[in-house]
Amino acid sequence: MARFNKTSSRSTMRIIGGSSHPELTALIAKKVGVKPGQVILGKFANNETKVQLQEQVRCQDVYIIQTGAVSSNDAIMELLLLINSCKLASAESITVVTPYFPYSKGDQKSSLRSPITAKLVANMLKRAGANHLMM
Repeated sequence: MARFNKTSSRSTMRIIGGSSHPELTALIAKKVGVKPGQVILGKFANNETKVQLQEQVRCQDVYIIQTGAVSSNDAIMELLLLINSCKLASAESITVVTPYFPYSKGDQKSSLRSPITAKLVANMLKRAGANHLMM
């Protein structure tokens, strides 16, 4: 994580966490010296993922903390929705911080006609609006 000097402004930074590891989000936010962003995370009746930002991120540098260690598919979908919500809310930049990158074991073709899943997930994150990925 980048170190900040006394003249740098944290007022343009937002740290938002997914549901995969709220404790990690709180620790990172405390270390950096900002409050974690407010977001509503949940499921609809049909088990689809629901995300709603509760604060403005316009012209902010947003860091989204999400790990894919448990329930990778749900974590990826929630992350994609968080990224897209920030993009649609006019965030200046969106950085995904994921200590465990979902589908990272699929970083090469294992057999003929098999996908490169890590590349596919990275492309989905980029397409949703992420500018940077930290693993």
